[in-house]
Amino acid sequence: MSLEWVVSRATENAQQRLASVRLPAPAYAIALYAADQDLLYASEIWIGLDSDRQDILATTEVDRAYRKVWHAWDFGAAGDDEPQLERDEQFVRTRDELRVQLEGEGHLEPSRYVLRRAAKALAALDPIRPVTSDFVVYVHDDRYDEGLVDDIRFSGSAAAVAQLERKRLLPHWF
Repeated sequence: MSLEWVVSRATENAQQRLASVRLPAPAYAIALYAADQDLLYASEIWIGLDSDRQDILATTEVDRAYRKVWHAWDFGAAGDDEPQLERDEQFVRTRDELRVQLEGEGHLEPSRYVLRRAAKALAALDPIRPVTSDFVVYVHDDRYDEGLVDDIRFSGSAAAVAQLERKRLLPHWF
């Protein structure tokens, strides 16, 4: 088993945890978050609602809105908490081996490396409805810097990224 298998399991798990979600408004984002960097899957899944984003943009200067728009802790919806892959012995064993391998290859953040690929795969599956035309799935961390922007660009479609750049929600100043 390999990177592809771990990414596939992490993606399937996120999709399963989003399956029963019913949204009160279109989503503009899903944020995948690993509470422990050793997990290599999203222990938390948050969903940004466009109605909340519109409220932020109406009350905040666009240059400052960037942090609020992508602050997943404040998103208005979430995926189910269960099932967690930590209870899957095969996943845990394979994940631990992969983490050591990735660190040996020089990847300083194995969790981010895996979750970025899971985010891209999840986005391709249309995991929730309804969504905005600039909808993205991304890896969340608390570093609102070029890493966040890179994560969104990595997993977002070219069309969604272009729209977010036009709206000045993916800053170029990093």
